[in-house]
Amino acid sequence: MYAKLSFLFQLHGRSWEQRYTKSADWGYIDECAKIASPLPFFGGGDILSFEDYNAAMQTDVSGVMIAR
Repeated sequence: MYAKLSFLFQLHGRSWEQRYTKSADWGYIDECAKIASPLPFFGGGDILSFEDYNAAMQTDVSGVMIAR
């Protein structure tokens, strides 16, 4: 039997120190998603609407995580 491993990477585009003083850096998230390919890579930060989600999905991320 072979063990199957699942990996998913998630990056929030803003540091803890920035908190909510700056916007999430989706350019950086996109860059990281390209490097991580073909592994699943999710981005997060400043997704407040369906339009934000659509814009995020135009990058190379596999998906988007939201919170709150």
